[in-house]
Amino acid sequence: MTASTKACLSSQQCFLVKAQTSRMINLVIERKLSLPDLLAARAQMGTSLAFHIVFAALGVGLPLLFCIAEGLALWRKDETWMTLTRRWVKASAVLFAIGAVSGTILSFELGLLWPTFTEYSGSVIGLPFALEGFAFFLEAIFFGLYLYGWKRLSPLAHWLCSFPIWIGGLLSALLIGSLLGMIMLLPSLWLLFRVFKSRTYTDSGPVLHP
Repeated sequence: MTASTKACLSSQQCFLVKAQTSRMINLVIERKLSLPDLLAARAQMGTSLAFHIVFAALGVGLPLLFCIAEGLALWRKDETWMTLTRRWVKASAVLFAIGAVSGTILSFELGLLWPTFTEYSGSVIGLPFALEGFAFFLEAIFFGLYLYGWKRLSPLAHWLCSFPIWIGGLLSALLIGSLLGMIMLLPSLWLLFRVFKSRTYTDSGPVLHP
């Protein structure tokens, strides 16, 4: 065996060793970084919820604050309250936009990550979600009128446009946070909806008495 042949074999062996080593490293990394489907779905849903809840909570509270502030500004004819109202409205518009986008992502995740849950509970949680959609559009429509109506509407009409904004945000929070959470946590309500859906009203004892 010549020296060139030995050098060629040694280079091939080195290449094979490097390839096997890189494969082993990749396998180790994949095993450490890969998550089971259930854990990955929980992590994605939890991250999205943690991001959305901050903007949703602030977005629900600020409209009532700038409604009160603008009412005081009109009543007292105080420019300080009006300046505060305009600043709160700018912050609320940003919170509303981010909250709307992150909430839409959550609605898609609910169907994509938890299809079995949606299959069995869609008839129950569908109604609160539908009503929340009406409340959201009520809030969005009047938010647009409020933002672009500073110089186009009368002061009283502009202030009255703020009422559907905080009422719609409050209804959204009640329908999603309270009603939907109550349905998910109380088994008796699940049974109640199942009884109403199946129209079998005879066995209602466990429903009314959890």
